[in-house]
Amino acid sequence: MSSGQCGMNEANARPEAERRSQSVGGGYWYRLDLQYDGTAFRGWARQPDVPTVQGALETALGTVLGEVPVLRVAGRTDSGAHARRQVVSVELDRHLDCAALVRSLNALTPPRCAYLPALRCRSSSMPAQMPVLALTGIS
Repeated sequence: MSSGQCGMNEANARPEAERRSQSVGGGYWYRLDLQYDGTAFRGWARQPDVPTVQGALETALGTVLGEVPVLRVAGRTDSGAHARRQVVSVELDRHLDCAALVRSLNALTPPRCAYLPALRCRSSSMPAQMPVLALTGIS
């Protein structure tokens, strides 16, 4: 899935796709592994007026960071689907204490979401959407 295909409707897909293509540059990638019981969610992708996993995570990150960063996800889920280690990556221009970030996200999101220990990587590391072929060296 390309970064522009994020399950958004046509009315708001362009701004999101443009925002996703922007990089803060020189920052750090943070990998968040999350698990959730999707019963109460309408899938991963943010949608107006319904609870989604992306919406819950963006709201929590907005509270913690004071801004909503661009999220990259290694897959999406449908309404009611559960996830066990869904990988989400975000590039930030500052260092964060990963343990404190996870505690904050777990406190600010619905109880059916759980964030596992976060990893901080240098900006040269791979985001969640890195193509599988690039990881294996196959071209």
